[in-house]
Amino acid sequence: MITRIDIKDIRKKKHNMDWVPYPIAAEILQVSVTTIRKMIEGGSLKAQIICSELTGKSWKGVLWRSIKNELIKSDNRENEELIMINDIDKMLEETGRLKTTITYSEIMHPLNLDHSLSNDRYKLGCSLLVLAKESLNDPERGFMITALAVLKKTGKPNDKFFEIAQMLDAMKPNESREDFFKRQIKSIYDFYSKKN
Repeated sequence: MITRIDIKDIRKKKHNMDWVPYPIAAEILQVSVTTIRKMIEGGSLKAQIICSELTGKSWKGVLWRSIKNELIKSDNRENEELIMINDIDKMLEETGRLKTTITYSEIMHPLNLDHSLSNDRYKLGCSLLVLAKESLNDPERGFMITALAVLKKTGKPNDKFFEIAQMLDAMKPNESREDFFKRQIKSIYDFYSKKN
């Protein structure tokens, strides 16, 4: 949404100039100016055009309060992601203590994620990637705790798990997926046996 204000009304203090130019708004929100325009068209940002009848010039800006609202939304999304990662980590740790596995659906259900929705599967995948890196790089653990998350049909992790393992150099050269999975499970169970 864009409102139009004449500069003479600003001089008369009928309007507040509480906005920043598009390029600065883009920098603050870490997006492109094109995205700023799309956000304005979509209604998530509010903008003003200040124009001068005298000179014919105009200036475009994004209202600061709408930028603040977008920053708050962004912070909330980040916090939600961190909470989700923490919740999944707790589920996987409990699964390790119980010396069992957990299906992707069993992880998704308490998080109110729907396995049939690609966006929810993406959120789970991103969270599992973070946890795989953290646990693998943790000097105490050194394993991919995400090996405990499995497909209901096979009882083993999905292909993405093994791709990530290769990407993180967790798999030994010429190690089969089956052997890698068994090695991870053994390491996880051994680790949590010592913790109990």
